[in-house]
Amino acid sequence: MSALRTYLPAGIVSVLFLYLRTFHLPGVPFAVSGDETLFFSRALRLLHGQVLYRDVFELVTPGTELVYAFGFRLFGVHGWVIEGWHVFLGAALCMVITSIARQLLSGALVLLPMLLFLVFDLNSAMDATHHWWSTLCALVATSVLMRGRGPWKLAACGGFCALATLFTQTQGGLLFIAISIFLAIEAGKTIEELRKRALFFVLPYLALCSAVLGYYCVRAGTSPLLTDLLIFPLTGLSGPINSPKTYLHQWPPLHGVVDLFRLIPFVIVLGLVPYVYLFSLYSLWRGRVKVEADQRIHLLLLNLVGLALFAAIASGPRFFRICTVAPPALLVFCTFLQQKEQVNCIVRYGVWSIAAVFMVCLPLRRQVQWHRTLSLPTGQVAFADPGQWQEYQWLQQRTSPGDMMFNQSDAILYLGLHNPVHVEFVNNDDFTSAADIKKILARMQSDAPRYVVLEPDMPSTSHDHSGPFRGYIHEHYCIAQVFRIGPEQIRQEVWGRCRE
Repeated sequence: MSALRTYLPAGIVSVLFLYLRTFHLPGVPFAVSGDETLFFSRALRLLHGQVLYRDVFELVTPGTELVYAFGFRLFGVHGWVIEGWHVFLGAALCMVITSIARQLLSGALVLLPMLLFLVFDLNSAMDATHHWWSTLCALVATSVLMRGRGPWKLAACGGFCALATLFTQTQGGLLFIAISIFLAIEAGKTIEELRKRALFFVLPYLALCSAVLGYYCVRAGTSPLLTDLLIFPLTGLSGPINSPKTYLHQWPPLHGVVDLFRLIPFVIVLGLVPYVYLFSLYSLWRGRVKVEADQRIHLLLLNLVGLALFAAIASGPRFFRICTVAPPALLVFCTFLQQKEQVNCIVRYGVWSIAAVFMVCLPLRRQVQWHRTLSLPTGQVAFADPGQWQEYQWLQQRTSPGDMMFNQSDAILYLGLHNPVHVEFVNNDDFTSAADIKKILARMQSDAPRYVVLEPDMPSTSHDHSGPFRGYIHEHYCIAQVFRIGPEQIRQEVWGRCRE
C-alpha cells in the first residue's frame, strides 16, 4: 500500500474514534478523573511560577508537565485542551504504529495493529499519563531506526530515547539499554562501527537528558531531584498496585453476557504481553517465522524494545500499565497473523471482525450514555458519572476561582482552584510519608484550604501515615457534603472549615 493510502485512513479513523470517545457531540469535552489530572494540575502550578521537585513533588521526570504546561500557555486552561491532548496523543501513537507496521506487514494488514491498538489497548487505558508519552517516544525511536542506521538516524533515535527518559526515567533508561544491545548485535565485531554508532547514538541522549535535568538541579537542587526521581521510586511505592501480585488480581468480574465483551481487551492484552516477545524471539532463533532478512532485523529490534518497556512496569504490572507498553506486542502479534497457515488466516479474520464491531459500538455507546453538562471556569464540560456531576455542581456554587482546596486534583483543575500543599493527595501507604504529613499540616496551618476531600472507606495499612492529617481535619473542619463517585460508588466526603 502507498503511504497516502495507509496514513490517510489511519489518521481519519483514529481522530474520529478518539474524538467521539472524548467529546460529546457536537463539541463538549468529557471530564477526566484519572491519574492524568495530577499531571495537568502540576502543569498549571508550573504556569503559576512553581518549580517541580522544589515546590511540587513529582516522582517521574518532568516531560509530561512541561508538555501540558506548554499546551495551557498556548491555548489557555480549557476542558477542550485537556481532552484535545487525548486525541493528539492517541492519533500520534496510531500513526507511528502504522509507520512501523509498514516495515513489517503488507496489504490491508498494515492497518490492523492500529485498529487493535485503538479499540482494545488505548480505549482500555485512556489516561494520558507519562507512560503513554514514553511509549510514543520509544515507538518513534524504533521507527526511525528501522529506516536506517546512518549518523542522522542514530542521532534522532538517541534524541527520542532521551525524550522517553524525560517522560519516564525507567522506561527511557531501559529503552536506551535495549537499543544499545540491538546496535551492538547488528554491528557484529566491527569495533569501528561500534564506536561510530555509540558516538552518534549516545551523545544526543546524554546531551538532552543533561540539559533538562541540569536545569532542575539548578532550580530545585540536586538533593530534592535525586530524592524524588531515584530514592522515592525505590522506597515509597508500597501497596498492592505496586507489587507484582497485582498481575493476578485484575480480571474484571463476570455478572452477565455483556461482561464477556469487557473481558476481550483483557484477554488480548494480558495474553500477549510479554509472552508474544518470548515466542517471537524463539521463532526467529529457530527460523520458524518466514520473513525477509530486513524484517527479521526489525522484529528483533521490536521485541527488544517491547521487553524493555515491559520490564519498566514489571514491578507493578496492573492492567493500565500493561496497556501502555502493549503496542509493540500488537505489532509482533500481527506478524504471526501474516503467515500463510490456515489457523492464522482464521484468527486474522476473527480479529478483524471483533475489532470492527468494537470500533463502531464504543463511540456509539459513549455518545448515548447518560451525561450532564456544567459551565465551569474551564468551559462547558460533560459528566458521565452522576456523583461526579453532583460534586462539581455543589463545589461550583460554593467556591470561586483561586480558592484553596486539597486532596481532589480533578475538581481543583476544572474549577480553577489552588492547592496550597506540595503534593496533590494523601494516600494510605508509603506514597505519603510521615515527613510529608508534617509538611502538609504545617502548610495547612499557615494557608488553610477552604475544602478538603476525604475517602473514609480507604482501608488503613501497616504503612499508613495519614492518621495525624485525618485527625487535624476532624478537629478543624466539619463535614459539609457526601458524594458517591464512580461505578463502585466510592464515598467522598467534602469537609469545610467549621467557622464557615
